Amino acid sequence: MQSYFMETITDLCLVKVNNNTLHNWAALNGDNDDDDGDRTERPVQPILYTDRMTSSALVTAARQLGWTVLQVPRVSRAGLPFLKEMYFEAAVRFPGCTFYGFSNGDILFDRGLVYSLEAVAQVSLFTFT
Repeated sequence: MQSYFMETITDLCLVKVNNNTLHNWAALNGDNDDDDGDRTERPVQPILYTDRMTSSALVTAARQLGWTVLQVPRVSRAGLPFLKEMYFEAAVRFPGCTFYGFSNGDILFDRGLVYSLEAVAQVSLFTFT
């Protein structure tokens, strides 16, 4: 299950891209220790949906970095996952989230994403009426 762009990348390059993404998304949580040294809630809970749950270096690395790894819930006849089902499963597993989002495995973000979402969450809908 890869986009056209990803099909042109060699396997070694794809491993590097995936590894960068795993570390990048894990780093979005920054330092989660409060002043007492206790772990605080993670602002970002990355989920890796895959059809290869066993014996995958990607799955192992994702779990070690705090990702939740889930089996793709359902695919089309062409083998493409149904995004709607992935959202529903994420909402059931993490019901307290303010936002749910999707990104391809080769997209990187910085903490600006978290800051922007936190700012949006603080804005009251009544501000715009």
